[in-house]
Amino acid sequence: MSAPAPRVCVYRDIHDVAPDEWDRLVPAEEIQMSHRFVRVCQESEVERAAYRHVLVYDRAGLCAIASLAAMPVRLDLLAPRSARVPIRLVRRVRGSFLIVPVLFCGLPVSFGRPCLRLRPDADRRRTLGALCDVMDDVGRELGARVLCFKEFAPDETAALADLESLGYFRAPSLASCGLRIRWTSYEAYLESMRAGYRRQLLHARARTDAQGVRFRTVTGRAAGDLRIFHLYEQVMDHAEFQLERLNPQFFQGLAESFGSACRVILAERGGEAVAAAILLRSGSRLAFLLAGIDYAFNRASGAYVSLVGEVVAEAIREGVDYLELGQTSYALKTRLGAEEIPRDLYLKGRGAGLHRMLRAGAPLLFPAHPPTPRRVFRDQTTLTRRSPVPASHP
Repeated sequence: MSAPAPRVCVYRDIHDVAPDEWDRLVPAEEIQMSHRFVRVCQESEVERAAYRHVLVYDRAGLCAIASLAAMPVRLDLLAPRSARVPIRLVRRVRGSFLIVPVLFCGLPVSFGRPCLRLRPDADRRRTLGALCDVMDDVGRELGARVLCFKEFAPDETAALADLESLGYFRAPSLASCGLRIRWTSYEAYLESMRAGYRRQLLHARARTDAQGVRFRTVTGRAAGDLRIFHLYEQVMDHAEFQLERLNPQFFQGLAESFGSACRVILAERGGEAVAAAILLRSGSRLAFLLAGIDYAFNRASGAYVSLVGEVVAEAIREGVDYLELGQTSYALKTRLGAEEIPRDLYLKGRGAGLHRMLRAGAPLLFPAHPPTPRRVFRDQTTLTRRSPVPASHP
């Protein structure tokens, strides 16, 4: 006798989902999938995304959770600069060219983490099939032309292989950087680096110190300070890739909801913040979520390089096992020893014609980025920039 079809519950508002029920499938290391984090995203109305929160049940109980978010997206977001020039020219005549409503299985924030979790013993194909049915229904309801499961590391991608037989195709997203913390002090970290890389970091710090910049770590309440938000806005004004633009409400929500799990590293000169990093602790991991930079001052001081160095120092002080460093500034972060971990998307166009066009254009719209080998540490034989992140199955 075959098992009954999974039972699916869909909610428009995360407040309608019991936190204990949602978090049953969320391990301590995945705070960015927690009920609290989803609530911050929805309450802050980032990009005015429309949400659906999905819980799937089998005979053994809850077997999957997922948050869906619909918003307009430029499909050329990940395309190289050379490809964006002709696209911009077309947009002068047709402003909406390649800007389409997309329904994500994932949150409307770019921190390189998914918002999908399966119970380890769940029937993956049946469970994913139920989620795909919900994606189809919600996509039709909200007018989304593209459906997208985002952002999965290699071990997570392996668990989602059935999506390809359920009508989706896989494409590369921006990779995420991460650093395994194996040092007991920042001095030991510096000592373990090969001389050229250590010299670059020390030179940047000397420039920053010479400009009178001092660093301090404060509680997450500072994340809600509008001065930090305005520094973040400068980063977004210079960002090559921009899926969303966060608002002050998101920063305030982080500050209010996460307490001691949230930290802010401030770079200050004469009592004024010139750079900031917002960090979030989850179990044995620390995530570098957001940065803010006074770009005019950064050109003279190299404050951003020293800020990321301070993020590494904070991870060592916190005693975590792993530091997530985000999806940008690869050249800098890999020079500090970070590894680049691939992230994948699963995409489907609603309608056979759009799906064929999307798949045919995938190499241009979602290009793969070849790895750049580095040997940052003296005891390291090779570092290819792309290596597995600690296991965290969806």
